[in-house]
Amino acid sequence: MTALVVDDDPGMRRICCRALEQLGLAVVAAENRREAGELLRSSAFAVVLTDVHMAEPGEGVALAEEIKSRSPDTAVVVMTGQPSLDTAIPALKHGASDYLSKPFAIAHLQSVVQGCLDRRRLVRELGEERTVRRELEAAYQELQKVERVKDAFLARINHELRTPVSVALMAAQALGPRLADAEGRELWLKLDRSLEGLREIVEELLLYARLARKEVEPQRSALDAAELLRELVERHRALWEERGLAVELVCDGTKRPIAADPALLRTAFSHLLLNAIRFNERGGRIVIRCLYGKETRFVFEDTGIGVPQESVADVFDSFYQVAEHLTRNVGGLGL
Repeated sequence: MTALVVDDDPGMRRICCRALEQLGLAVVAAENRREAGELLRSSAFAVVLTDVHMAEPGEGVALAEEIKSRSPDTAVVVMTGQPSLDTAIPALKHGASDYLSKPFAIAHLQSVVQGCLDRRRLVRELGEERTVRRELEAAYQELQKVERVKDAFLARINHELRTPVSVALMAAQALGPRLADAEGRELWLKLDRSLEGLREIVEELLLYARLARKEVEPQRSALDAAELLRELVERHRALWEERGLAVELVCDGTKRPIAADPALLRTAFSHLLLNAIRFNERGGRIVIRCLYGKETRFVFEDTGIGVPQESVADVFDSFYQVAEHLTRNVGGLGL
């Protein structure tokens, strides 16, 4: 930080400069208001120490006013050998931060200047804090706007997609048994599978929205988790067999029911299983382990591409897929 000392007395200028240098400040000196003005136009100062009366009476007060109009952040300390209310009040009124009566002790000068610098630092910090608070408030408002758009979009999905997809799926399922030729059955299976996949995505989006708004209250009941996993493996059999995968369910320990919400647990297990299927290599393997002990643990292992260590913390973010530019050819909304 740099200080400016303005006084028409060379001896006083030297004393003040040395005192301020002892505070760790770089110091520049000027003899009058004109010289000080030139320096102020070309440089920024943290503090200015100026005499009240120099070539002209009240010159220092006018300088204080000029400094504050140009650089409100700069602290101004005025000095005078003729202390009175008539000099102190105008100086403080026109922007001076403090007032010194000559003669003064060097330690007192340093204390006054240090106090001005401390106040200047606090004002700056408060200003930065207010700026950060305004930025945070603006970001929060923008986030709320995004949330409103998202809610409107999901409501539209519920109205515009959910019902038509359900109707199309029921129509396809009713049509299936009436198809006699092999080609027609094959086309029907593709249609049925595609509609079922679309229905699952719509339901997942709606469930995600309800979970995000904390509208879902888990309904816990005793259930057989291993049986639930067996049902899911069978449900997705066509998908993993089509990819040439082997799926194995292994239970270790004494089997016992767990307390959980069946619908939510089914969704979680389904996401993990589908993730293992979609990101696996043809001919790969998936092992699902139910580990019964003091706690019941469920482990999904597969021979797929895996998750890089740097991405582990991100895999549970909404709609996240590892290396999206490489993997977005794989469907789904992420774990």
